[in-house]
Amino acid sequence: MNGIKVDIAKRKIIINKTFSKKMSNTSSPEYREYERVVSLNPTFEIEIKTQKTYDHDKYKGLGYDFIEAYIYCHELDIESRNAVFAEYVEERWKAKGHSEGFSEVRAWFLYKYPDFDNMYFKRKAEPPRSKVEELVNFIASINGMSFVVSSEKQLLTE
Repeated sequence: MNGIKVDIAKRKIIINKTFSKKMSNTSSPEYREYERVVSLNPTFEIEIKTQKTYDHDKYKGLGYDFIEAYIYCHELDIESRNAVFAEYVEERWKAKGHSEGFSEVRAWFLYKYPDFDNMYFKRKAEPPRSKVEELVNFIASINGMSFVVSSEKQLLTE
C-alpha cells in the first residue's frame, strides 16, 4: 500500500501525511495496514514524513530599481560602474523582446554578483548608509522610469 514504508536500516516506519490522515479513521484499510506493519515491527520508531516547502519569494523585492541601485552602490570607480551599467543596459535591451525578460536580467545579475544571494536575502541587510546621498542623486538622474543610455536610445519607453 502506498504511503507507508519500512526502513529496516534506520529501524523506522515512515508514513506520509496523506496516509496518516486516512489512517485516522480506525475502520479504514490504511489503519489496518498500519496496525499490521507496527505489529511486525514493534520496536521501530514511527516517523510522519512531511513534504518539503520551498520559499517562492526568495527574490522578492529584486527589481530593476534595486539592481540599478545595487550596481551603483557596489561599483566604486566610475569606469567599472559605467562598464557594468553598459552590460546591464544591453541585458535589458535583449530582455525586452522576450516574455521571460526579467528572469534573464535577474540571471545576469546573479551571475555578475555571486555573493548577492548570501548578502541580501539571507541576512536581510540594507545597502551601505554612506552611499545614500549618491543613490538619491543617481535615482534623480533616471527620467520617469527611463534610464537614458544615449540621445538615440532609451532603455524604457513606458
